Amino acid sequence: MNKTGASALLAACLAVSGCGEGVRTELGAYGADLLGAGHGVDHVVVAVRDLEASLSFFADSLGFSRAPLAQFPGVANTELWFSDTTYLELITVTDRDQAMGFMPQLPEFLDRHERGAMYLGLDVASATHAIEYLSERGFEMMGPLPGSAALEGLDEPLPDMWHYVMFMQPAVPANAIFFIEYDRATLAVLAQQHPVSAPQQRMSHPNTVLGIQAVWMAVNDLDAAAAAFESVGLPAGPVLERNFFTDRARKIETGHGDILLLEPTEEDGFTARFMEARGEGIMGVSLRVGSLARAREVMAPGIARRLLPHTGFYGGAFLVQPAITRGLWVEFFEERQ
Repeated sequence: MNKTGASALLAACLAVSGCGEGVRTELGAYGADLLGAGHGVDHVVVAVRDLEASLSFFADSLGFSRAPLAQFPGVANTELWFSDTTYLELITVTDRDQAMGFMPQLPEFLDRHERGAMYLGLDVASATHAIEYLSERGFEMMGPLPGSAALEGLDEPLPDMWHYVMFMQPAVPANAIFFIEYDRATLAVLAQQHPVSAPQQRMSHPNTVLGIQAVWMAVNDLDAAAAAFESVGLPAGPVLERNFFTDRARKIETGHGDILLLEPTEEDGFTARFMEARGEGIMGVSLRVGSLARAREVMAPGIARRLLPHTGFYGGAFLVQPAITRGLWVEFFEERQ
């Protein structure tokens, strides 16, 4: 990926002026760990074929607030921000030739898979520290590379808003994670200058979603995948009890959220079907809501009838299948009291 392409892949503040002063917690000096004071799980990049139709579906059928679209060379995106400052990014190709020069991973992914989650961004206190930390562990890294955004109607270039870091060679399943450090001081200034565009204006959703708690990753070998994440400095928890998808699951601790590793153990189970179609990769997300009842109420009647209720790792929940959500399992859960 080139430096310009970072603004499409990461898009931490695409079409917005910044995250705003006080939205993210103040950072202290980073410690010896990978994330430092970074909050870990930050955003999930979801590739779609039709961006406007996908956004309309998320808003009209699933109860999310609408967000503006942003255009880049061959690529367009939108972001669904939540009050804990995590977000879902929906992204598509608008011109294949331009996209191949701007963000080649996107058209290549859509050629192979039609749609689905591509990447998980993890917030770190320092991109430079992340490079040093991972290099000391023997990984070849790319970065830190800068990224910026575009504001509609603003001709002059904006300053760098973040720096990102990626593995040069696959280090974890599907090579589906990267690390991002936000320039919070710059974002705060931009939010003051352009308050209407700041994401705080759309962090409240009719479905009461508050944030991303977990990102699910389907893997071939649970123990090997856990060892891979531990090798990069993200600790693994114990094997978890059976859930809706699989006999074997394990949490990877990533700051304020988790990566849930899922190993298929049933040939015709949901995880096995995903693996058959996609191989290893991001299968779904767990979204924390203020009210599960309210989330169900605001969904379109046809969707509400197809929800799958269950008790998840984080509490009472219901699931929306990927055939409905444009390629992503989405769990809405209400935390146990």
